[in-house]
Amino acid sequence: MHPTSPHLTLWRRDFSTVPAIERRLARLALNWLGLTELSKLAIPYYNDRDTLSLLWELIHPLLDARATADWRATLDDDLDDQYDRTPDEVAQTLAIAEHSHRTSASASTAPPKPSARQAMHHFFLTLPRWVPARLAEIDTALLMPTAILLGAALELDAASLRVLDFLELREHSEPLRKLLERTRDSIPRRNLEQLAHLLALEFRPLRSALTRRAPLRMLGLIELEHYNSDLETFCKPGSLLREVLEAAPTDVEALLALLIEPAPPG
Repeated sequence: MHPTSPHLTLWRRDFSTVPAIERRLARLALNWLGLTELSKLAIPYYNDRDTLSLLWELIHPLLDARATADWRATLDDDLDDQYDRTPDEVAQTLAIAEHSHRTSASASTAPPKPSARQAMHHFFLTLPRWVPARLAEIDTALLMPTAILLGAALELDAASLRVLDFLELREHSEPLRKLLERTRDSIPRRNLEQLAHLLALEFRPLRSALTRRAPLRMLGLIELEHYNSDLETFCKPGSLLREVLEAAPTDVEALLALLIEPAPPG
């Protein structure tokens, strides 16, 4: 392991072996982390136990299991501790603990372990740049079956398909929904910008896909919140999409039967 920053060595080198849905959820979590603007965000808001636990749960498939277990064993597994420290203070605490461990290796009394909460906070603050870059290279395909069927049946544009794929995945992942709830309430324009960042989409195509006259809203597949809201509330499945997700059609014909109401008897 790296002598001063062992947490930087936890990442798998080959993300292609991670199941596609787990890889997508991890990428969404890291994109969420990017839009929080940590340097400007109050430490208690980002660094609370629940947020760190959600982030860790979503990204852990990207980590080497043995290296991660070894790293966690060096920490005081305490995500409940209360403290209010700057990122520099967190890094300094970890450096002192690592130095203490090296200089007292032969001593009979073990040095105190750094807090898991501090260490995880530092882990996310020092995310290697190659991690999101490599994910962006390989995480490109649509994953969710209903979104793929809707795209084939309705001939939707790429941005609309990405939104549907995201919403279907969101419905299947409680940790992702809870993480989205932890985004600060924002005006619709700001939420649209944040959603574009989260989905790695250009702003204009996403805005076009979510206009009132676009297919997603015309058909009732999505609902948008027009007042201040968090990201979990801002863009949600509409009643028709929920109906389709519940029915889980397996082919276009079954999907169209749900989308098209039969004509009344003549």
